[in-house]
Amino acid sequence: MRIIYIYFIIIIMTIFMGQKIYEIDKENDEVRDIYEFTRNLSINSSQGPFYDKTNPTEFNEEEFVNLDRAFRILYKLIDFIYFVAVEIIKWSIEFGYTRAESISFQAFLLLFYWVIVISIIGIIVPLIIPFIALVYLSIIGARELYRRYQQKKKCQKK
Repeated sequence: MRIIYIYFIIIIMTIFMGQKIYEIDKENDEVRDIYEFTRNLSINSSQGPFYDKTNPTEFNEEEFVNLDRAFRILYKLIDFIYFVAVEIIKWSIEFGYTRAESISFQAFLLLFYWVIVISIIGIIVPLIIPFIALVYLSIIGARELYRRYQQKKKCQKK
């Protein structure tokens, strides 16, 4: 969940960066191809320190293969997270640049407030169902106790 909040913050910051680039270009009377600008943001694949297979001093062959595969999976995961972050940044800069006139800070504040309200509702909804069940079972229990009390009273009158 925290990674989603981090990506959300990155999106908002880079949209504002795109707006700022637009304002600077407008002040300098320049026209920039924002898509060419974001295309220049490159992604370098991470390369890990894979172990030398010719000199396996610390590991036997099976441990070496397993460790090597584990590191390759880890580096591919890092590459994926990095790729997603860079593409989101590119998209956000392009979005902020092309819609700089129509996006305002108040719109982001309104969006932020709605995200908070939806989060609070998402937290409260799972608590409402057990509370309703507790109230329902309490009413049934109180009604059952009242019936037993009434039956006991009838038995005592006879």
